[in-house]
Amino acid sequence: MTSRLDELLKTMNPPAPSAGALERALLAARQELAQKRPVRRWRTELGWSLAAVWGLSAVAVAVVLAAGLGSAALLGARTPGLLVLGATAALCLVAALAPRAGLRLRVLSAAGAGVSAALLVLARAPAVGPAAFPEWVCTASHLAAGVLPLGVALFALRHTAPNALRSTLVGLGAGTLGACIGELVCQQGPRHVATYHLGAWATVALLAVFVSRILPRRAYAP
Repeated sequence: MTSRLDELLKTMNPPAPSAGALERALLAARQELAQKRPVRRWRTELGWSLAAVWGLSAVAVAVVLAAGLGSAALLGARTPGLLVLGATAALCLVAALAPRAGLRLRVLSAAGAGVSAALLVLARAPAVGPAAFPEWVCTASHLAAGVLPLGVALFALRHTAPNALRSTLVGLGAGTLGACIGELVCQQGPRHVATYHLGAWATVALLAVFVSRILPRRAYAP
């Protein structure tokens, strides 16, 4: 019985690679090592991604106050929403870039972004008057604001395994910058926020999925 099993296992073993194949594999490995590419830790990538979102959000606050586009009273009233958005950005980016973040954390992070979006709509008071600009201006400005943080986060995502959920989380994290700007300068009502603000946020997330599929990968770490 044992001899028959041994014979069966021997027939299932793949043939040994040829000397030429081993030599080619060794040469490819040496060429890759010779490039001496710097290794960037995922925490460094996360730090840059968060700095892009949080840093630009802080710049937006300063510009809005300095230019008189918003008041300190409005900023105080919208601070809870801004804090929620900052926490959402951190949660989504950590879940997307951390190697050991499991599927459960990523799904919960995406759900948390949905809850944050709903809170922005529910917390918004009715419009105080007619809008000074067309409503689509909010969408366009939010999309433009998300370009830089999205680029930084997608660059970090190149060092991980391709995953649509990870790409979506990166887009949700980067899209919080536009949502923050909307909280700072826009005084339109809940319908406007749900349509033009959240529409831009969702577009940034979809754009992240599309762009991440065509970007070349540098690694396939889990």
